[in-house]
Amino acid sequence: MKNDFEVLLNELRSYSPKLIQKKMLVSLSKADLIDPQKVSEAKRNKFKGIKAKPIIFSSISGFGLSEMLDTLWDSLEREKL
Repeated sequence: MKNDFEVLLNELRSYSPKLIQKKMLVSLSKADLIDPQKVSEAKRNKFKGIKAKPIIFSSISGFGLSEMLDTLWDSLEREKL
């Protein structure tokens, strides 16, 4: 997972270095496809340069969607200030 994140960061950096400087949130989808223990482990992952824990969700089951939406809304509200 962390290697995939590094690949994405490198792609963003090569596209536009300004993108790397923006606030980022990490979200992991398809939580319905892994067992609950793996979900708990994934929540404890730290990603380089990201202070917040990753948001794990499933569009199918609805797991974690309210947390993700609340986090996104809070982030947008803070940007207004």
